[in-house]
Amino acid sequence: LRATEEMARYVGQQDFAAACRELFLRGRRWVDEHLFNGEYYEHEVRSPADPARVLRKNEPEPPNQPGRGCMSDQLVGQFMANICGLGPLLQPTNIRATLRSIMRYNFLAGVIDHANPLRAFVLNDESMLVYGTFPRGGRRPQSCLRFDETWTGMEYAAAVLMMQEGRAADGLRVFRAVRERFDGRKRNPFDEPECGRHYARAMSSWGAVPTLTGFGYSAVEKTMVFAAKEGVHFWSNGYAWGTFRQKKARRGVAVALEVLYGEITIERLALKGVGCVETGRPVRIAAGRTARFMIGRD
Repeated sequence: LRATEEMARYVGQQDFAAACRELFLRGRRWVDEHLFNGEYYEHEVRSPADPARVLRKNEPEPPNQPGRGCMSDQLVGQFMANICGLGPLLQPTNIRATLRSIMRYNFLAGVIDHANPLRAFVLNDESMLVYGTFPRGGRRPQSCLRFDETWTGMEYAAAVLMMQEGRAADGLRVFRAVRERFDGRKRNPFDEPECGRHYARAMSSWGAVPTLTGFGYSAVEKTMVFAAKEGVHFWSNGYAWGTFRQKKARRGVAVALEVLYGEITIERLALKGVGCVETGRPVRIAAGRTARFMIGRD
């Protein structure tokens, strides 16, 4: 709904954008009011025969439902929304509380005492972010089949979200746990299996690159943004990629935007917490070219 709202506004469909906005706000209020339990978001299991009715504890439920469990990827939509610059989908305080709960209940520093009757992607003293736990009870025999497993794609997405929401230490701890498992000695460092070899979900790890560098690009607004961090940073937007160099100077921060592949168009270049420069017209930078700017606090 948030993404569709933005796309509708861009193509001039303001009425449709407003309808998407209203549905989004109503849905956000409902989820925060009904599904957040003070620590994390629960899954409300409803009757297959009557979707308006929540199942009671003594009623049989469809198989593979998370129910009252704490899922590591319960905020995966927020991870994607942050990557796309769409803002918070739920109450920010609830998001932060949920991330604390995920680390508290789902991060296992060793699995010797962890019962997992399914696929063993983690062994012995290795650490992982398990898919789901039931810290408040309520697990049923037919609850979600693979709650006791972990998948690196899910771990990466949760870890990147932690970084995005100001919990970088927790996010990096999860990343280290994964990379120590796939270190080239115990497992293939270039193949993280889930349901099959080279499983695509592990590509969620790429979200750490724009998150830690602060990179963002809007082709609609022709704006590029980075965090103010000295050094050389990599960027890519799907059509082009290159490097971004920052160095403090007497008049501000000297930046060099180099395109190594493709072409990019910008009208505004910003450093978070420092300032921005506006070109006044679209500037196309082709592969092999570098654009240099000085960004000052004024």
